Parts: sequence; structure tokens; C-alpha cells
Amino acid sequence: MSRGTSPALNPGMFSPVSRPRNAPQPITITSRAMVVDHSGAEPVWRISLSERPSPEWIRYFGCQPALTSACRPSLASFDRATILFSTDEAWVGAWMEQIHRWVNAANTAYLAARDQRRQDLFVIRGGDPLDVGEITT
Repeated sequence: MSRGTSPALNPGMFSPVSRPRNAPQPITITSRAMVVDHSGAEPVWRISLSERPSPEWIRYFGCQPALTSACRPSLASFDRATILFSTDEAWVGAWMEQIHRWVNAANTAYLAARDQRRQDLFVIRGGDPLDVGEITT
């Protein structure tokens, strides 16, 4: 095939990828904690996520157990695809460890709930689980 040839002219150029429709990917942490505001009593730290979490995912995140009264998911907030929290620098390592745990637990709970909704829809429709279409969250 010559350079610049359209893939449409060579249908064998690409092979279809078989993957489930709308397969959700777990949310991951994509950055270290960075200070974004020093104006308060404690600095505000930001962690970037792989994508913006849904409201349902954020609820699962918030239901996770706290490390201490000063390090608990209810003290974290979300802004698009970031988690914000306030703490002294000495506590950032503990926060990061806990946030990793809370993110993993939220992913597990969110995907389990999504799978359950998909299974419930399969039972209701009595058909192929691949034909249930998009599940909204």
C-alpha cells in the first residue's frame, strides 16, 4: 500500500477489535499530590484522576472507612477529574495511601453495581447479555 492511501481503499488494513460495548474502565490516580492553595490554615492539595467520576462513583468513594477523623473521604472534594483535600504536609502520605484505597474500593463497588444492573436488565429482557445496550449510571 502506498503512502497516503486511505484505509477505506484497503479494508484489510484494520481488523475489528472485539470488546464489550461501553466497557467501563476503573478510575485511576494520574498524578502526585500538588499544592494548589496556601491561603487557608492548611494547604489545599490536588490529585488528578484518569477521568471525571460519576455522581454514583463519588457516593461509593464517600462511603469508605476513614483512617482518622482528620483523614476521611468526606473531607475530600471533587472538581472535574481531580480530588481536592486540605491537610498539613506531614499527612499527605497518609492521605495518598487512603485515597488509593478509597478509589480502588469505589471502582469495585461501582463496577459491581453496574454489573448487577446489567444482570437485572438481562433477566427482565430474557435475552443475550450483549444485547442489553447501554446502561446509564
